[in-house]
Amino acid sequence: MKNFKINTFFALFLLISTNILYSQSKFGIEAYYGMNNVYEPNQTNLKHIRIGGFYEIYEDFEIKLDFASEKFRISNDFLGDESGVDFIRSTIHLDYNLSALLDREYYYNKFNLHTHVGIGYTIAKSSYLTTGKDEIVNVILGINPRYRIFNGFYLSADASFVINPSQHYNWDGSLTYSGKPNPITGLYYTISGGILIKFNDR
Repeated sequence: MKNFKINTFFALFLLISTNILYSQSKFGIEAYYGMNNVYEPNQTNLKHIRIGGFYEIYEDFEIKLDFASEKFRISNDFLGDESGVDFIRSTIHLDYNLSALLDREYYYNKFNLHTHVGIGYTIAKSSYLTTGKDEIVNVILGINPRYRIFNGFYLSADASFVINPSQHYNWDGSLTYSGKPNPITGLYYTISGGILIKFNDR
């Protein structure tokens, strides 16, 4: 009987808390799939996956946290196969709705254009070397158009440019040095499409 009362209490607490959270929520979630591309050497990989969530801190601004998996592959004549580097990246962004600058009634429009800037942390590993992981702090700039299908559900696209100021693996998975560490500045961009769900969107 005691356990029944405790379980009932927690069930009611969870139900009430969820209802309050939903009714007041400014949270949302998003998921994307697409390309990650390198300028030099020129290569395109359809190996970008990203999921995340956001919180609307003001009508025009959001704080976003997301996690991405990216794989870069290039033909390696020495190995006789493809090789590359794998990234696992987490990023916190500040997102701004650019449509607010163009249209005072933007909130009611089906289409809105967002931009975001973020600071990320990446763990990079070579696809064939066993030299360990490279930990990278990076900067991300992006643009994010959204089209509302119905309240709370959006089709979304994203194009982001990523700067790795200190990267110790080349894009083929080899080290950037043979003796004393000598990192490179890694530059790449992603283009992806996905869905966005915004709770309590009216």
